[in-house]
Amino acid sequence: MTSCTVAWRSPPEPQEATDDCSDQADATAAGRPGDDRELARFGVRAGRGTRQRRGRRVRHLPRVPADGVPAVRRAPAVHGAAADEDGDDPRRRRAVRAEPQPESDRGQRSGVTFATTPEAGFQPVLDAAKLTDIGVSLPVPPGLLEHPRLLAAFIDFRLIVRFGTTENQVLLRGSDDGAVPGLLDLPEARRLEVDGRPVDVLTKAAALVEETGGSCDGIVAHNAVYWQAVESGLLGRLAEAGVRIARTRMIPEHQVLLGDFRAATTFLDPGISHLRLRRGAADDGGDLLEAESRMGLAVHLPQHFVLLEGAS
Repeated sequence: MTSCTVAWRSPPEPQEATDDCSDQADATAAGRPGDDRELARFGVRAGRGTRQRRGRRVRHLPRVPADGVPAVRRAPAVHGAAADEDGDDPRRRRAVRAEPQPESDRGQRSGVTFATTPEAGFQPVLDAAKLTDIGVSLPVPPGLLEHPRLLAAFIDFRLIVRFGTTENQVLLRGSDDGAVPGLLDLPEARRLEVDGRPVDVLTKAAALVEETGGSCDGIVAHNAVYWQAVESGLLGRLAEAGVRIARTRMIPEHQVLLGDFRAATTFLDPGISHLRLRRGAADDGGDLLEAESRMGLAVHLPQHFVLLEGAS
């Protein structure tokens, strides 16, 4: 199955390109405050087999289900996804991915005419987004299977929460097989280095996101940065502007990722997952509970991301 979207790359010479601005939909936050949340999908889907509040997940990305049609919004041609059967391996989906060549000045500002905007030099290219399987497993305490309600709580608050943390890691740092790109390592994303704390320049970095035609709608930050924003009152002001912060321990405290998540990325969800009890599979001969899911990430517009790096 194949899903196609559109991306941008800098051509050898400046050329006209389709405007890559998108209407900004409000991001939503799901899950309760606390541990790592699934930043993968800011408001797209509840945890598999659990009530939404129990997975402690914050989601921000459009989803592509098994048939390849976006579930959150039908994007314009330059951002959308469509699917058709072509006999390919179901683990692979094709997507157009935005891959502008890095500029020598990563903090480049836009001019006041289209010809002087950064995106005026981009052109669409076709690329492929792959799927991968991720999962976690936990040993089952002896006697737990005799108590169904306790078992359900164990799955919700132990297994699924750990799965969300693992997914955060994959989305930020990439999968081991290279199928999923890490958002922190996108070579085309812009960088902003500061001497102080990242929380003190979040609004400056958010404005930089929009210099390439996007609209900053989300921030991924370490838990410590999140609470610094709470203390200063910045969190509430960002929420008024339609910007949500997803907090996770899977990003270093001195780094913050800002971007137009809804325009720049699509979470690929073929709807293939399982929750399995494996008898006698633990190292001590006990039982294992295993949660696994197939997922992918299409990055259409990496220039809509800014990685803010402060003093470590």
